[in-house]
Amino acid sequence: MLVLSLLMVASASIPFALSRGMTELHFFKNQLLYMMIGLTVATVSYYSVSLRTLYKTETQFILLGITGMLLVATLFSTPINGSKRWLNLGVFNFQVAELAKLVMIVFVSDFVVRRSFEVRNGLDGFLRIMLVVALITMLLLSQPDFGSFVVILGTIFAIFYIAGAPYKHFLALGAAAIGGAVLMVTTAQYRLVRVMSFMDPFDDVQDTDYQLARSLIAFGRGQFTGVGYGESVQKLSHLPEAHTDFLLALQGKS
Repeated sequence: MLVLSLLMVASASIPFALSRGMTELHFFKNQLLYMMIGLTVATVSYYSVSLRTLYKTETQFILLGITGMLLVATLFSTPINGSKRWLNLGVFNFQVAELAKLVMIVFVSDFVVRRSFEVRNGLDGFLRIMLVVALITMLLLSQPDFGSFVVILGTIFAIFYIAGAPYKHFLALGAAAIGGAVLMVTTAQYRLVRVMSFMDPFDDVQDTDYQLARSLIAFGRGQFTGVGYGESVQKLSHLPEAHTDFLLALQGKS
């Protein structure tokens, strides 16, 4: 998977890098560097940090505190594409929401083990976790980062499901979550535009639907078999920043 990701980034990013005066393999080299850093940190953490230490209550609250402070710090950072989600660490930009996802997984997983009776027999477990989630959520939505909020909430629901929470709790909280999502979408113009673009991705192809429409064109041109590695047409400045969120639309497709 790691090697495949390198190949995909290399294929999709070359035209984008050249158009901005960078070397052909600029993003490939960056991806490789981050990959090596990640593997190194993961290896060191695996052999030096025990689960017993990680799941101490004080350790988790320290992690939550650090994450909260970093999320607050992002609100004073320089906006990128209209959002304040990254901290400039000099060498690279750090997206704090990714740390928040990891910390919430650790925190909720430990909670459902320690409070398994509450999780299986009442709403107390859900409500306690939701207090913590609400604090993280407010900071994420202030950036704004609705996508990370949805991922965190969905992950928490999955953990509670595996832990044996009753279905009636999922139905009640799921309805509340859907209602909250609808409210957040309808009260923010840019979110509403995205939803409407999803419903009809070709009604404004020169403006609000441009990127989504181009990605669908890429899939349509490649169909099931694709046009072959490196043969994409849409990456030639047709699909903006295709090496990021729309990487899938290019690989072997257009």
